[in-house]
Amino acid sequence: MQFGLGLLLFTLGSRLLAGARVALLGNLELPLAPLWMGLTFGQQPSAASWVGGGVVALALALDPIAGRRAAASIPPGCC
Repeated sequence: MQFGLGLLLFTLGSRLLAGARVALLGNLELPLAPLWMGLTFGQQPSAASWVGGGVVALALALDPIAGRRAAASIPPGCC
C-alpha cells in the first residue's frame, strides 16, 4: 500500500515538472535507501554509499539554481 501510494503521487506530480527534474527526484531514492536502512535496521552504510548519496543529493540541490541561471542568460525575444 505504501509503495503504491508513493508511486501514484510521484506519477501525478511528474506531470508538473520537467523530465530532467523528475529523473533527479526519482534518483533521490538511491541516497536515501542506506539512510533508511541505517535508521530501521541499525546497519552502517559504507563510506562509498555516503559519497554517492552526497553526489546525488548535491545534484538535486543545485539543479534549481542552475536552471534559474540558464533561464536568466537567454536574451529576451530569442527563440
